[in-house]
Amino acid sequence: MRGLTNLKFLTVPVYCLFSLCVHAFEFEDVTPEEVGFSSEKLSSIQDRFDALYEDGRIPNYAIGLYSGNKRFYAKSRGKTEIGGGEIVDLDTIYPFASMTKPIASTAIMLLIEEGKLTLDTKLSEYYPEFKNMFVAPGGSFETTFEEAKREITVKDLLTHTSGFTYQTSVTGQGDVAKQYDDLQLFFERETTPLDQHIATLSQIPLLAHPGESFAYSVSVDVLSGILQKITGMRLGDYLRLKIFEPLGMSNSGFYVPPQKIKSFAMYYRPLQGSASAREAMNSGFDAPVAEGKSDDKIDWKITKGGMFTNSARTKPGSFDSAGGGLFSSLNDYARYCAMILNRGEVEGIRILSEETVNLHLSDLTPQLTSENFSRDFGDGASFMKFGGGYGIKYEGDPGSGSAVDYYFWGGAYNTFFWIDPENNHLGVFVTNHSPPQYNISDDIEQIVDLARVK
Repeated sequence: MRGLTNLKFLTVPVYCLFSLCVHAFEFEDVTPEEVGFSSEKLSSIQDRFDALYEDGRIPNYAIGLYSGNKRFYAKSRGKTEIGGGEIVDLDTIYPFASMTKPIASTAIMLLIEEGKLTLDTKLSEYYPEFKNMFVAPGGSFETTFEEAKREITVKDLLTHTSGFTYQTSVTGQGDVAKQYDDLQLFFERETTPLDQHIATLSQIPLLAHPGESFAYSVSVDVLSGILQKITGMRLGDYLRLKIFEPLGMSNSGFYVPPQKIKSFAMYYRPLQGSASAREAMNSGFDAPVAEGKSDDKIDWKITKGGMFTNSARTKPGSFDSAGGGLFSSLNDYARYCAMILNRGEVEGIRILSEETVNLHLSDLTPQLTSENFSRDFGDGASFMKFGGGYGIKYEGDPGSGSAVDYYFWGGAYNTFFWIDPENNHLGVFVTNHSPPQYNISDDIEQIVDLARVK
């Protein structure tokens, strides 16, 4: 159950349409014991987050644990702004960054279920300019370019094996990533439409042949272009129709309406001179807990201003970023996760067929070993594979027939989630601090597993 403590999740928060809808269902609050967990064993979870909060390293936090439609653990602390704002809770709005990717991938799985796409559909069927691509091995322009061995498919885009990359500020590689920097690919969202970004992308070499290696990338944004061509809808509109409204995700969308901005948790980052991201990831929860320390006595080691922006969007951008644009709340995101945990349906609301969920969660990277993921995610990628938009954490070496431990992903502002169908639980954690220094989803998931009453 170890191995993901230091996993780095980086992407860019962005935009679209905020969902304003009536809640379709509410979680039922129960005690841990009612769903087979020990309250005493779960208590150490709050201790972990209080350690970071009381040491002044995160501005606030909220965590929720769920089993089906039941919420059996919920803790939060802090305010939307240090020294003011509203007290945060499970309905506070946060930027979910790369945790947008699984939901956007679910939209693609819906199109596959409806017979409008397949995993083998070629990108060139919707964007012909990608039919004949070149590869700059390793992303270097100093190498001899090669003709791509085959075309990019939907499966490649879902699994980040397309040969695309990200900008250097995320996980981008080599000269190819620097070209993404220069062109602000998928980052400029005020005036440049999605199709223009995709057209520009087609003119840049791939850094690997499609299907041969994993590189965290803009692939999911490209998928949203395909979705837009098929449905005639922006991603946010499609998600609102197919997922947000049916599940009652009323705080979810790609911008924060002005009337809800008071519920948005402000961005924070480390003060200059404080511990580096690498030091913080290595130290984790070694910060001492000051018992009974009041908020006004905390020595804050953070300041306003996020990794990519200093404020929430209050109106739509030029496109909705499938790669990192979702604003949501913990309870809203848990509704989505509960649907996946329950194989496509929750409280009588079916979003996906069970067969499609099984495909969604399947290892779609059988050609890769866990080592293929370490370049982007470091040693924390041990025992990791990738499915249709989800990271898959195995209990041991996937190549040795090890069982799946859980499905997961995280975001650049220290948000993360996991879904554990085998043990019927899921968890979502949020704060608003970048870069992502305190992703300890594996630690917390292990505490939950060990809290099960045998």
